[in-house]
Amino acid sequence: MAVYDRYALASLHGLGFHLRANYYGDYMEIVESLVEQSQEFVGSAWTARDIDKALSMMKGSV
Repeated sequence: MAVYDRYALASLHGLGFHLRANYYGDYMEIVESLVEQSQEFVGSAWTARDIDKALSMMKGSV
């Protein structure tokens, strides 16, 4: 289960991602996209849960 809170949404907005009326499905698509990008560019094995928690912990401070 994703955090999907206002902090995670604020973090995504700060990173330039925009969701249609805060739809959970859009959120999860973006998280999965970030998982793929992290594996491609960083070479790490971040999971969707890792990305989800990190977005929430950032608290929009991007």
